[in-house]
Amino acid sequence: MASTGRKLDPVWSDFDRIAPNKARCRKCPYEVAPLVDRMKKHISKVHMTAPQPVIEEPISKQPRITQYACSTTTEQKKQFDLPFRAVESSHFKKLVNDLLPGYQPPSRKVLGNEILDDVYMEQHEVAKKKLSGKLVTICVDGWTNTNNDPIVCCSIQQSSSVFLVKSVSTEAEAHTSEYLSELTKNAITEAESNFECVVVGITTDNAENMVKMRKMVVEEHDIISIGCMAHQFNLLAKDLTPAQLVSRICTIAKAFKFTHSMRGLLQQKEGSTSPVIPSEVRWSSTVGMLKWYARNWNYIRQIISENAELFDRGKGKEVKQLVGDLALYQQNEDGIKVLQPIASAIDAVQGNNVTLAGGLNTWKELLNSFRNSEGREWLAAAETRYNKSVVPPVFVAYSLHPKFVGESLTTSEWNVAVDWIKENRPSCLEEYMSYIGGGKDVIRKMHDISPNCDLFNFYKSQELLGNLKRELMELAQTLISVAPTSAGLERIFSNLGFVHSDLRNRLLPEKVAKLAFCLRCLNDD
Repeated sequence: MASTGRKLDPVWSDFDRIAPNKARCRKCPYEVAPLVDRMKKHISKVHMTAPQPVIEEPISKQPRITQYACSTTTEQKKQFDLPFRAVESSHFKKLVNDLLPGYQPPSRKVLGNEILDDVYMEQHEVAKKKLSGKLVTICVDGWTNTNNDPIVCCSIQQSSSVFLVKSVSTEAEAHTSEYLSELTKNAITEAESNFECVVVGITTDNAENMVKMRKMVVEEHDIISIGCMAHQFNLLAKDLTPAQLVSRICTIAKAFKFTHSMRGLLQQKEGSTSPVIPSEVRWSSTVGMLKWYARNWNYIRQIISENAELFDRGKGKEVKQLVGDLALYQQNEDGIKVLQPIASAIDAVQGNNVTLAGGLNTWKELLNSFRNSEGREWLAAAETRYNKSVVPPVFVAYSLHPKFVGESLTTSEWNVAVDWIKENRPSCLEEYMSYIGGGKDVIRKMHDISPNCDLFNFYKSQELLGNLKRELMELAQTLISVAPTSAGLERIFSNLGFVHSDLRNRLLPEKVAKLAFCLRCLNDD
């Protein structure tokens, strides 16, 4: 007959009941009260073999598949930041499955369309919150992708934040000033509509078609037109750099960079550095090459003397002749003297939060360095570029900046500033003249109290204190919002090049622009 009653605990398999109130362990002579907890405690403490109890759960609580796998939500799928094709790789799928069994990555199509669009709109809203109501500068420039397709890009810049507004593949369309002006006008409209900002300036390089384009845009929009100061510094460097010097030093640098034997011998020299090759898009790279040659000249001479056979033929023979030319070495030293101050100026104006006043101050410092040193022979070329780079609004910005208050302006430059105010902001003329007469000293003293304060808010505080009237305050805020260079857009070109690489050369321009926009926004965060 089957037994009835409560089922015994499995721990009884290790004990015998020897009396109603006593049980003996089968593994040792130990006797204990026949209580399950005490018997388990003995087994776990002495023998460590107590079996785990079998828990019988109701049918409604049976284990579910979700305990051993997981479902994938749409939000989880959006968290992947990979090339589109990677999600369809069998190796990638295996890796994901090993890490998170049951996870199903999005398909290439979903990742490159739906998810990209969602992330783009999300980052677009973040940018809109940052830019809403702000004064911005629009920058325009051309870029060539890895397929050699001509692309024109427009970006907006507010302080150190830069956002891509428009990226257009121009295909067979010539980059005339008329075409570029229409494209820029559309970009201004889109920027103000999509980001709720106010475009107060336009900055481009100094190419002839860009200069004409800016004039055409300014005729329809009340904005300030600026030619990129960094580009003008670069043009000055080209004016003062002997082409023959650059060509001959470049021959040496390329030999030690691209000839395996020479490169290896240079690397073996302790203290040597890798050759720098000039690039059109890296404006300080020419002086970098000249400085490389000056630093490594002795190492190169040692290599030539120790490896005569290598340098008695072909390219090696030409290098030997160039390195042995002491006049070339002296020319290289002279080239560094003239180009290093210009390279420092380029770096200064391309920094974050640089204003028109800061750009003008950099120009003033460069001119003074040429006047006070061996650079007098270069001064005429520098002054020519200075006059092309600095336009009347820059003088006004310099005079209103609380750090500079126009202290280095010449009499003629003050007159130019006044004439610009008279023609373009006549309602500010009386207040500006009062500012020149003594108000600027008050502004400077107030700024000295908090030299690192935000200039936009500083001008507002001066208006509240009665040191600036509203119209002059608004003009000052406008001028500090205009970017002196298009360096921000150049950085976006770097993002575009990273996204549209040789391995991802089939991406359409629209998709490249969205990816670059997201990359830039996420990096800023």
